[in-house]
Amino acid sequence: MEPLTSIQGLVELLEEITPKSDTRLVYIQQIREQIEALTKKMNTILLAEQVMVEEVLRVEEFDLKAMMNGLLEDLSRDFPQYAGRLIFEDNLPMVTIWQDQERIYRILEYLMREAFVYINPDEILTIVGSFDPVEKEIEFKGSIDIPPDDLANGLDLKLIELMVAKMGGRLSYHREGEDGAMSFFVPLIQ
Repeated sequence: MEPLTSIQGLVELLEEITPKSDTRLVYIQQIREQIEALTKKMNTILLAEQVMVEEVLRVEEFDLKAMMNGLLEDLSRDFPQYAGRLIFEDNLPMVTIWQDQERIYRILEYLMREAFVYINPDEILTIVGSFDPVEKEIEFKGSIDIPPDDLANGLDLKLIELMVAKMGGRLSYHREGEDGAMSFFVPLIQ
C-alpha cells in the first residue's frame, strides 16, 4: 500500500498547488478518485484475508467505553472533516465486558468508515450503544442510508458479516421511516 499512499500524497500536493482555473485539475481529481477506489479494493482484499485466517476469539475483559472513545479519536484524526461529528451515545449499564476487543474495534471501525461513504461531511454520525439483558448482547446502532444495490452487492459488507458471525454476533440493516439504520450485535461472553 506504500506506493498508493505515495501517489495519493503527490496527487494531494498537485491539487493544492494547481490553480482552480487550470483545466488539468479535473484530471488530477480523477486520479485521486481512482486511487481512493483502488485503496478501497486493496482494503477489501486485506479484510478478506483477515476473515479467512482468523479463527480464534481473543477474549479478554476490557473497558468498552474507553475503546469506543479511542476509536472515535482515531477516526477523527484519520478523517478530520468528521472531527467533532462522531458521537458515542452511551446507554450501557456496564463499563467492562468480556469479548474480543480487537475484533470489535476493527468491525466498528470498518462500519464507520463505510458510513462516511453515505453521509455528508456536515452530518453528525451518532453510534448508540445499548444492552439487551434478555439476549445478553450489546447493540451498536447508527443511522445510515445505504442504497439497496450496495447492500445486495457489497463484498465488503459480506466479509464483515462473516467476521461478525465468527464471533457469534450479527449485523442488521433496517429502514426506519425515511432513514436506514445499521446495527452490530455483540454477544457477551460470561
